[in-house]
Amino acid sequence: MNKILFFGKAVVPTFYPFARLCETIWAKTNLLFILNRLTASKLYSA
Repeated sequence: MNKILFFGKAVVPTFYPFARLCETIWAKTNLLFILNRLTASKLYSA
């Protein structure tokens, strides 16, 4: 039981910022992808 508590205390503080970072990167990548798709479709339609 103590191992689980220690694991939780040690991992969560380090994992949380990493998860936030991944989320931010994923959101930016997604946004860029959507923008690229929009500009590409505009170029092709024009």
